[in-house]
Amino acid sequence: MHPARVGRRRQSFARRAVVTGAASGALALAGTAVLRADAPELFHGLTHRALWLVVLSAVSGVTGLGLLMTRHYLAARAAAALAVAAILWSWGAAQYPAMLAGSLTADQAASQPAELSACLISLACGAVLLVPALWLLYGTFQRADTSPPRHRPAR
Repeated sequence: MHPARVGRRRQSFARRAVVTGAASGALALAGTAVLRADAPELFHGLTHRALWLVVLSAVSGVTGLGLLMTRHYLAARAAAALAVAAILWSWGAAQYPAMLAGSLTADQAASQPAELSACLISLACGAVLLVPALWLLYGTFQRADTSPPRHRPAR
């Protein structure tokens, strides 16, 4: 693939990632109102005990978007990973010590084998769709294309 074409594709992927990241952040922010009404205990935990993790996730997410816009792709990946890890840890910290609300045990919350099979089949179908797209995305950003152009430059 021609280097200029790879550059345009990288810019297109980065632009889409920034738009998607901004939309996800806005949706997460709007979701706090729903969380406050539907899960007040979780909301309280996220705004008190786990607040520093929520802030770390938000700052990491915004930093990652900024890094994408300035074409620092490796650092953007690290910031995105930190944002995801921080929000997952904040969920656990917000519900601590009860990881399942109320007195529900893990055994009681377990799904039936048929439901677990349906979930595994759905995950496999999703992987069939997602893995080639990720392969193309990562290949585009990681490949150093040194092949000569297919056409001769105009003189």
